[in-house]
Amino acid sequence: MGSRQSRSKYVIVQAGPLHWIDKDRSFDPGVELDKSFADELDCPVADSLVMALRRTFSLTYPTKPFVEGMAEAITEIRRIGTEVLVEMPEVLGELALKPIPRPLVDSRTPKGELFLFYLAKTSDLRITVKHENRKRSLLNLIGHMPADVLIRTLRTVVSDSFTEMHDEYEHRAVLRSMRSKVWAVLPAYNEVLREIEAEPIAEIVAEESDEPTEDV
Repeated sequence: MGSRQSRSKYVIVQAGPLHWIDKDRSFDPGVELDKSFADELDCPVADSLVMALRRTFSLTYPTKPFVEGMAEAITEIRRIGTEVLVEMPEVLGELALKPIPRPLVDSRTPKGELFLFYLAKTSDLRITVKHENRKRSLLNLIGHMPADVLIRTLRTVVSDSFTEMHDEYEHRAVLRSMRSKVWAVLPAYNEVLREIEAEPIAEIVAEESDEPTEDV
């Protein structure tokens, strides 16, 4: 995963490298540690954030016709977005975004989670580590991408799902708006999508219609 300079408060980083840094800030790729830098950070998982936006994009093309199908798609978009954002209240607070209330009844079944990426606070990663007998900036050493834009987009999409809609035109307009917002940011993260085995998204080109050139 490539590195991008950013003033983003949060970045997406590969989980592995953070587990290779010991308490003395030595960076040894592949070394298994009982306690690592990752344990100190307690980062949210980023895979679910990216996947929620990818699923949102697909759901803006509902498989069922008419208002009923579009309403179901919008409800599902709200559900998957809420499920991700409710787990990161501190992140939303840092970005001055309204928190997502946790459902009074949580019907999810607890399960083990496999993941490849963390959502880490940029300031926490601005440290120096020792690697190959040299002192290196951790952010320069590991791949990272800005994450604020993804968090803000998902939070906006969840808010949009509560828009008052009365007819097919209004439901379709909300779905198109959601699609446009996700499409504006997510193609830049196609490398992450491929890593988590999700379908990448075609980038928008000038004078292109709002229909992507790939399967949704």
